[in-house]
Amino acid sequence: MKALAAAIDAKDEYTHGHSFRVAEFSVAIGRAMDIPEKMLQHLEIAAYMHDLGKIGVSESILGKPGKLTPEEYSEIKKHPTLTNKILQPIRLPAFIVDAAVQHHERLDGRGYPLGLKGDKISQFAKVIAVADVFDAMTSKRPYRDAMPVEKALKIICNGIDQEFDRASVIALIASLKNENMEKPLAQISSELKFEDFVNLNNFLLRLTALLTENRQGGISLSPLLDSV
Repeated sequence: MKALAAAIDAKDEYTHGHSFRVAEFSVAIGRAMDIPEKMLQHLEIAAYMHDLGKIGVSESILGKPGKLTPEEYSEIKKHPTLTNKILQPIRLPAFIVDAAVQHHERLDGRGYPLGLKGDKISQFAKVIAVADVFDAMTSKRPYRDAMPVEKALKIICNGIDQEFDRASVIALIASLKNENMEKPLAQISSELKFEDFVNLNNFLLRLTALLTENRQGGISLSPLLDSV
């Protein structure tokens, strides 16, 4: 599985290590959600495989420095379906394959490839979706520099209950607190950018309180996030 993940990442220098980091973030989120250790192993496998279908997408699209055309974006959106096709002969448990294939689904049903909504989406896929977008935002890409952690978290929080699962986001925030970081995640965090690392824990605590107190789905949190 790790060899396959490395093959995916090797297609694009800007996403080198992405699948491995998404796996680490996913496991950290799952652990903060008290997912049993044995199931965390399955979550880790699904996370390694989440972008496998990008093997079938042109490098010119994956590494394009500018905005994708509608046609190019349509090609990118095929990668979960390709992931499913590639994984079928391996005969993994269906819930692992579902988690890998569904990580671009959205709670509001506007995701892809199946347009699943709410509880129809695998819980593992919801975790991987949060880990995936967090790593994408906090990593350097051909079209932008890496975002600071605080900015990325605010963007993710504003998509809660529409795009992202609230419990998974709260668990990500919890996993980033200094005292909760295990060795692999701490190694990853050393490469992250921060707006104010000294006061990071206070920021994470305020963000968690905001998400816990405001549970009305579908309402933008942008005005409230500006005060965090």
